[in-house]
Amino acid sequence: MLLREAPWTRGLLLVCLGAAVCLAVLFAGVGFIEYYRKALFLNPKVVAANEYDNYFRVNSLFFDPSIYGRFLALVMIAVTTVVLWA
Repeated sequence: MLLREAPWTRGLLLVCLGAAVCLAVLFAGVGFIEYYRKALFLNPKVVAANEYDNYFRVNSLFFDPSIYGRFLALVMIAVTTVVLWA
């Protein structure tokens, strides 16, 4: 309800997109570091799952395995939309 009542201006949308992009770059950087070290910072459930799989998952910042990729994909779609709109 609060988001619906906010005065959405072009500037506010760009600030929100900038914050999302900063978070996505930070999370992707953590993912690259985790992949390079082959060790996770958090989430012991994913650590246990990595013991039995041939691939290494780097989503320790999000406790649901699919949210990390979805967040990064949504930010990439939003940035692509802004670039194509301009």
